[in-house]
Amino acid sequence: LATDFTNPYVLFSAIPPMQHFTALPTPLNYWLGLKAAMLNQALATELSNWPKAQLVYSDLPFTADMFAADGFHPSESGCKIWAQLVFDAIERIVNTK
Repeated sequence: LATDFTNPYVLFSAIPPMQHFTALPTPLNYWLGLKAAMLNQALATELSNWPKAQLVYSDLPFTADMFAADGFHPSESGCKIWAQLVFDAIERIVNTK
């Protein structure tokens, strides 16, 4: 990316906390939640070496209205929340340049 786009900022989307996904049966949801947290931590560690890369994640509690009827995909509300988080991250980058 750096050679093709002259040192860009790159945002990475964190893997969501899969343990909250109602479509996933127990204990699969817990196991996938654990793996998601581990992968996010590994990515955060790696990105600490890349000053123009950032992991976008949220500590917001998951609520039923954030999921579509299938219990797996985000609802319109969930998409709006995530879009706002990404927008805020971009805005912080732009405002610090």
